[in-house]
Amino acid sequence: MRLATHAMGTRFELLLAGGDEELLRAAGEEVIELIEDAHRRLTRFERGSVVSEINAAAGVGAVRADNEVFDLLSRCERYRVDSGGAFDVVFSSPVANGGGAERSEAEGVPPRSSAATGEDPLRPASGRPPPQSVTGEENVNQRLVLDRPRRQVMLLQGGSFVDLGGVAKGFALD
Repeated sequence: MRLATHAMGTRFELLLAGGDEELLRAAGEEVIELIEDAHRRLTRFERGSVVSEINAAAGVGAVRADNEVFDLLSRCERYRVDSGGAFDVVFSSPVANGGGAERSEAEGVPPRSSAATGEDPLRPASGRPPPQSVTGEENVNQRLVLDRPRRQVMLLQGGSFVDLGGVAKGFALD
């Protein structure tokens, strides 16, 4: 049995094999619902998702994130630090964060402003890893604040945005 859905700009397809077709269909539909839920919460292209709310508040204020999203962003921040900034889910845009709202995810093209300017819309916002702290023990992220006690997320620079891309797809599959 095959079940499929389109989420996060990708076709997710399940191939289920076994004897009880009713049980397979129920399990497959549950998996599809989990994938679609991850899409609703993690894509920057859908108004109302936690990520789009964080992006809309860039440079303005903090947004409360549910535990799963906050923990995912915390893991991403840990990977950014561990990689010396090579891995980063915070980007900048030549147009103040409106790029994602100008197109649907299904179109799969960068915002029009990046094509007009020739800039890469998915370059790290600073163009380089954030500097090390005074102690040299850890990188200091000057673009993303994760307030663990309040479960709040804030992008410090207007025009910057979170794009979880492949991270969200992997999260959905896990």
